[in-house]
Amino acid sequence: MQLPITLEYLVTDDSFINYCLHRNDQDRQLWQNYAATHPERQPLLRQAERMVLGMFLFGEQQEINEQKAKLRQLIQQPAVTPAVSIGQKFLRPYFRVAAAVVCILLGTYVAWIWNHNRTHQDFMVTTQRGELKKIVLPDSSVVWMNTATTLRYNNRRNVDLLDGEAYFEVLHDDDRPFTVTTNSGLLITDIGTSFNISSYKQQDEERVGVVCGLVSVSNDKYKADTVTAGQMITSRRNSSQLVLKTYALAQADWRSGTVMLSDVSFEELRQVLERTYTCTIVFDAPSLATCRITTTFKPVEDISHTLNALKLIYGITWKKSGDTIHIAGNACQ
Repeated sequence: MQLPITLEYLVTDDSFINYCLHRNDQDRQLWQNYAATHPERQPLLRQAERMVLGMFLFGEQQEINEQKAKLRQLIQQPAVTPAVSIGQKFLRPYFRVAAAVVCILLGTYVAWIWNHNRTHQDFMVTTQRGELKKIVLPDSSVVWMNTATTLRYNNRRNVDLLDGEAYFEVLHDDDRPFTVTTNSGLLITDIGTSFNISSYKQQDEERVGVVCGLVSVSNDKYKADTVTAGQMITSRRNSSQLVLKTYALAQADWRSGTVMLSDVSFEELRQVLERTYTCTIVFDAPSLATCRITTTFKPVEDISHTLNALKLIYGITWKKSGDTIHIAGNACQ
């Protein structure tokens, strides 16, 4: 696709605007493919997305402001001087003013209702197994969704992470805090930051890792006010306790195709491999599930490369039958 890709071109191109505003799947697929095949231009595309969304949202508010200005101007006009004869001629000027006021008020009310309803509209986004996705929220914050993830968002800067893992690059606003709520009720509030949340329902543990800036993490019993870059809050589903740990920033590199697992169980590794390679993994030795592992792999590789590396390091054995992979051995040694 040969396009004169400049910032000016992007923010005025109908196809790119449709992509930013999620108006149709065809334009979204077109620009997603372009971004994937031209990674060096992704910063420009991201900047253009934010400009388009900013102009779109500003335009809605601008219409309401213009209606308000017209109403103020009309109200401030000098009162109509009564005619000499009392009757229909005397009343007509007031009817014209009243009709104008009603029209402006009605237009402003309709615009407010439309914008209010739109503000409270929820949007659901899902990724399939083996799929990664980047979305730009209405406030221009950016969210990267890991495989097999579902989230819900609206224009009130509230996101519900219903299942899965997501990385947030938040556009900070002192007047409108950005919040994420996980499926267990864990509440993460932005204080100007980028952070990663892992909250797969299959996992016993939820993790909030801060890449830069500051977040607040809380539930119905505990609160951690100042979680900073390089720190992580973990919370087990069967307990409300929040535990502060060190966060390896490389754990958020799944966005670029590298998966890093640090001191996790083989059961969690199994879940990650199933989501990444769309396969089914069975432990022939059930004790494998509780063994601990630290590993890094690239999902673009065939799963055999990852399994062979695990075989070399942890002494496991594996065999594949259709879409099912059987793993045996004693990795706890």
